[in-house]
Amino acid sequence: MPRRVVVAADARADLQALFAYIAEHDSLAAAERVLAGLREAAASLAEQPLRGRIPQEMQLLGRTDFREIVVHKTYRIIYRVEEDAVVVYGVADGRRDMQGFLYRRLVR
Repeated sequence: MPRRVVVAADARADLQALFAYIAEHDSLAAAERVLAGLREAAASLAEQPLRGRIPQEMQLLGRTDFREIVVHKTYRIIYRVEEDAVVVYGVADGRRDMQGFLYRRLVR
């Protein structure tokens, strides 16, 4: 049975920031393409929530309750599978300081 996919407020802000950055530094078409891919990947978690891997940065912190999927080879969707939903907590460019991002966002 499919789970609901919930995108947390921080993750929605991440998507808006990524869209704005790509549109400014590449093109509007590229930003739309990336955003569509991220949305499609997040929606697909409703059917296959456990397909993502545990982020290595979270494993180093002893946390195995979060998972990630990678979209367009660069963008990481960080989520947790809960009893009746999949909650997306963050979306980030994997080229950034992911350990710091994940610690600030998920461990606090």
